Amino acid sequence: MIEFKIDDVVDYEEALATQNELVLSKKSTDSDHLVWLLSHPPVITYGIKRGAIDNLLTNTEIPVVKISRGGDITYHDEGQLTGYFFFKLKPDLRDLHKFLFNIEESIIKTLDLFMVGAHRVEGKTGVFFNDKKVCSIGIACRHWITFHGFSLNFTSNLNHYQLINPCGFESGIMANITQFIPDLTMKQFTQKYKSICTTIFQSY
Repeated sequence: MIEFKIDDVVDYEEALATQNELVLSKKSTDSDHLVWLLSHPPVITYGIKRGAIDNLLTNTEIPVVKISRGGDITYHDEGQLTGYFFFKLKPDLRDLHKFLFNIEESIIKTLDLFMVGAHRVEGKTGVFFNDKKVCSIGIACRHWITFHGFSLNFTSNLNHYQLINPCGFESGIMANITQFIPDLTMKQFTQKYKSICTTIFQSY
């Protein structure tokens, strides 16, 4: 089964500590899978990919945090819905590329309920709409327990992306989903997302 934990805005460092605690806890138990949905105050994070920090283009007062997920550099704020996945993967389901695909699929299928058009771009991780990136995805896995996840832009401050090359791309690639589905709110998306996510990850 999948449990959903839903919070409003949580400090990034606090959430990071909680992620590490949950991974440690799951190592010794077979508790339900958990998807934690929340937002963060403005923060820039970069993963373990070599050269990721080089995509920070200028000094900034926004906190910059190195983390253990895959992927490059990205930005979070209160205008995003962030989802963290804590799954203890069974031996026959330890395909992290498939896991990433399923996260993308859960976002695309949920957005399709409001307007068809969300899609993948070959060779790029994430979800796109009209060739603009609206959702960034990066996971980590420790002892075959997943953590980190996705960030879906709703009303994110796109000006702050000019501080970085998000996921190695030019900042102009980033967009808010509300530019394409103006009336969509995080609450509406979350209500539908829980069911779609449960269906897609039911085999886990």
